Amino acid sequence: MHCLGDGDLVATHKIFRGRHTGTWFGLPPSGNAVEFRVMDLVRFQDGLWVEHWAVADGVTLLRQAGALG
Repeated sequence: MHCLGDGDLVATHKIFRGRHTGTWFGLPPSGNAVEFRVMDLVRFQDGLWVEHWAVADGVTLLRQAGALG
């Protein structure tokens, strides 16, 4: 994971890895290895999380799980 902060903003980049072993949004288990990348930008105000933006590569995850060709 990578994490950067500047003032009230924090940015993170994460890679989650695993194996598709259970039903996921109606898709039966494929047994395939999967990898899911996410980037988040969070703004804090007075110590509270007040805004969040995210970019996630869901299409690649669906391909790896066997849902897309």
